[in-house]
Amino acid sequence: MKIPSRFRASARWSFPLALPLLAALSVSPAAAQIQRAGGNPFAPPRATLQYARTRDYHVRHLQLVFNIDGGTLGAQGLVTHYLAPLRDDVKTIVLDAGANLNILECRIDNAACTFARDKDTLTIMPVVPLV
Repeated sequence: MKIPSRFRASARWSFPLALPLLAALSVSPAAAQIQRAGGNPFAPPRATLQYARTRDYHVRHLQLVFNIDGGTLGAQGLVTHYLAPLRDDVKTIVLDAGANLNILECRIDNAACTFARDKDTLTIMPVVPLV
């Protein structure tokens, strides 16, 4: 596809100007964060080891569909996880879900399942274990 000449000139100049601007903007907040916190937050003793949770599945894809309400600063939506089990007989699916989220239902292959919340953790119990 041929780009019209009036767009070619603007595209040629936008990248060289954007790169130094992006570099300048990224350095300032990082320096301010380190100064504000009183030092490097990743240096001992403030830094702590974080371990990944053991998982029984791999998230292949995540689809988010939201309706944003600017007046109330709220949102409604549908989140779809496409999972691939890493083991046979997966009886629970544990996901992170902020405590401020109101989860109405959980479904696996369009079948409603039971679920439980514990603070920021959502545990889904499939009707039939995943294989």
